[in-house]
Amino acid sequence: MFIILGHIALVIGVTGFFNPLVPAVPFILLAGTCYAKGSDRCHRWLLNNRFFGKTVRDWHEKRKISVAAWFAVIVSAAMTIGFIVWCLL
Repeated sequence: MFIILGHIALVIGVTGFFNPLVPAVPFILLAGTCYAKGSDRCHRWLLNNRFFGKTVRDWHEKRKISVAAWFAVIVSAAMTIGFIVWCLL
């Protein structure tokens, strides 16, 4: 069950890199947590991934995300709110 949930979270997280309405970082961290509980192989792959690995390692080791990842979350949230307001007007 954790592996399936991890795959779903990873797909949503990757979608978030290309779609400003979906935040990527929280879903990538969720995928890392699910993989840690469900599959050592998937978890190692995510930790060693050149795109997501540093963010997941920082979260698991230090329980914090980098300034760049935090900035990405804030920008994504601001764009989402701006898009919703623009659509409603």
